[in-house]
Amino acid sequence: MFITYEELNDFLPAARRRVDFDYAFEGTPAVVDLIEAIGVLHTEVDLILVDGVSVGIGLEAASGWRSIQFLNCYFAVEPLAT
Repeated sequence: MFITYEELNDFLPAARRRVDFDYAFEGTPAVVDLIEAIGVLHTEVDLILVDGVSVGIGLEAASGWRSIQFLNCYFAVEPLAT
């Protein structure tokens, strides 16, 4: 099951936005290949979680995974009150 968050949804077809979805793959592609295959630019992804554990973009996919989450992280920084 793939899960994308926030602005990463903009890369997906409307039917896959803001919903969990399955994606079948053959062999053991790298996570980066899966990201690109579903339509998300890998350079936009800041954090990848596989079954809740942070992984690198080069990790080879395994058929037993329950979920893959892609996140991009933006931090709003406000000046301190004086």
